[in-house]
Amino acid sequence: MSEITIFLLLTRFLAEFALGTNKSSIHCLQHSQAQESYVTCKTERCREIAQELKSGIDFTVDPCKNFYKYACGNWLKTHPIPPKEVFVNNYQRLLSTLRYRISDILNNTRTDASTEALKKARYIYKSCENIDARDRNGASPLSYQLTKIGDWPLLHSEPLFSFGSSWQSVLKKSFEIRQPTALFEISVVQDLKNSSSRIISITQPTTILPRTRLLEVPKLKKQIELYKKFITDVALHLRKQAGKKRNAPLIHIDINEMIEFELGLARIKVTASNNVNIEEIYSGTTIEQFQDIYDSHRKVSSVSKIDWSEIIELLFNPAKVKIKKSEMIDVADIEFFKQLPALLMKTRPRTIVNYIIWTLILYMIDYSDSTLIDIRDEFYSNADQNLITNNIREPSCLTQPNLEKAISFEYITRYMTKNIKGKVQKIVDHILKVAEKVVSKISWMDEVTREKSAEKVRYIKTLIGYPDFLSKTYIENYYKDFKLGVNYLESIINIHLLKTRKKLAALRTPFNRDEWDSEPTDKDASYKRTQNALTITAAMLQYPIFDPDRPEFLNYATIGNIAAHEISHAFDVMGHKFDKLGNLKNWWSPHMFAIYKEKAKCFIDQFSKFLIPELSKEGYDTCVNGEKTVSENIADSAALQVSYDAHEDFKSQNGGIDVRLEELETHNSDKLFFVQFARLYCRNLETQILKNLHLNDCHATSESRVIGSVSNHRKFPSVFNCDPGTPMNPIEKCSIL
Repeated sequence: MSEITIFLLLTRFLAEFALGTNKSSIHCLQHSQAQESYVTCKTERCREIAQELKSGIDFTVDPCKNFYKYACGNWLKTHPIPPKEVFVNNYQRLLSTLRYRISDILNNTRTDASTEALKKARYIYKSCENIDARDRNGASPLSYQLTKIGDWPLLHSEPLFSFGSSWQSVLKKSFEIRQPTALFEISVVQDLKNSSSRIISITQPTTILPRTRLLEVPKLKKQIELYKKFITDVALHLRKQAGKKRNAPLIHIDINEMIEFELGLARIKVTASNNVNIEEIYSGTTIEQFQDIYDSHRKVSSVSKIDWSEIIELLFNPAKVKIKKSEMIDVADIEFFKQLPALLMKTRPRTIVNYIIWTLILYMIDYSDSTLIDIRDEFYSNADQNLITNNIREPSCLTQPNLEKAISFEYITRYMTKNIKGKVQKIVDHILKVAEKVVSKISWMDEVTREKSAEKVRYIKTLIGYPDFLSKTYIENYYKDFKLGVNYLESIINIHLLKTRKKLAALRTPFNRDEWDSEPTDKDASYKRTQNALTITAAMLQYPIFDPDRPEFLNYATIGNIAAHEISHAFDVMGHKFDKLGNLKNWWSPHMFAIYKEKAKCFIDQFSKFLIPELSKEGYDTCVNGEKTVSENIADSAALQVSYDAHEDFKSQNGGIDVRLEELETHNSDKLFFVQFARLYCRNLETQILKNLHLNDCHATSESRVIGSVSNHRKFPSVFNCDPGTPMNPIEKCSIL
């Protein structure tokens, strides 16, 4: 039992005793004006938390006008962006602790490794850190991998440089280095229509030049020039390492054709806006039927031919899974594959091979010598961040691929306890119980929909901290076939191929709703629609997200709110299309869906009016994209309502006595709940990154998330005495609850 728990139990006993004998003797426990009983937590931890919360509040701001500036105002002033960083927020303390712990694990500060796999993980980490050794090897490890599949035509002057076969054979050989590929991605996922089983999924590839703003020619021109320089510098470095020379104009011809091909891929990609109706993009078919669709849309020649049955069989061979042409698959981006043959037909085979090899090089650069890494980083630092997909990078050996399960096992052994996991589980269970109660009373739903919605909440799986099956035996068995490479790059390739093989091998096994997609060391909380499951990893169960030694209302405002947010996704724009078991199923009537769309439109309209001051420029205002951020905004508002209700319920169950903090006694637990909630979103970040997030992120800005959530809250106005019509208490509020 924690220090604060003992303190509160003792205080509650004394208060109840005093109230029954001599009320005048407990004036320190009872607010004289509001006639509400409260206790002040005076533990050392509570004093630290009180000072931290108090120092961040800007008391000169009216909380009814802008609660974000009230709760975060002084914090923003005293937390400038650190050198070499692009943002600063309250999660950085969590990330800093996580990095320190993983660094401690991988730097072998304890003599004995818990598993043989951890010894290998430490070796891989040290190989990553040993940049001198990587530089001595230069690009040789990367070049060696390329020679295994025939090398990069772009490096050779001969215009008819050949691999002795077709680009299709090169594509197949590329699987020895990396899966998925340059032209498509193949994976094993849950079947959307039958969540207890798995299915092969074929999707369009990820390109370096995204379709986003592709038609903005002036910006694209600058982008392409930088991209050409990037490829040229890489090619020249590889040529130099090999002691060869090639005429630069010839290289540029190859590069121009390769970029044109990549732009062609980007143009035919299915955009996210076309994927709103998930029922339409789900395309369950057989391999044989998909082959007919691919072959018949355009006249297919030997240049554009892809034998899908052969490709899929080849991919699954290492996993020892037999594939037949009658195998059911899901092809989500069918329109892309209808147009792919035409693009392949008009492209030289040499160009297709150049692009296939280039995607492999891009994958391997991170694990190569510092010269290649510097060339790549120069491109990303100079490129228009609005057009680059991988724009925020964290080039640390702590975040590079490794034997994550072995690291996770050591992490939970050192830093997690059943007590912490149990406490968080208790909070999450309470949040679920309150959420079920709230959902069962939604007035705009008919009785059948309410009952099914409440049932869906009851069926939500909670995966907290770490999977119970994680053990030394499990880790050793999982990595028994893994072999270290002769260099860092080869070890990374072996890790990738092992993970891919494991995932493909699971095709024939039923999906268990208790399965974990995340590693305990991932800084992650998530809701998975196809599983109807909430995951909160061990890495999240530390300050500021969770603290077992602080008053519980603060944990409800953080970990409780995060849990409620993820649970709310079960009923957002996409989540409500999946049933209690995670099956894609239309269990809402057209009438219910029509009402829901109106509810969602309220959020769209509301957030579309929220100004982003940092991005406002001469003559016009920049506002939040309400359409793009609607799911997250709905989840934010619903989560704050549910987590606050759970906090109130917890307080009621514990005698109704309010807990306060020293030097903040004027703020009862209700007020501090909202302050703590807002504090999670306090953030300073560079304007360029904010621009990029505004264009690409599905979340609204931090300020908008806080303001939108509290202004939609039913009880926030009474907590802070906000008059009707004030910014934080608008007459019209948005809610799905």
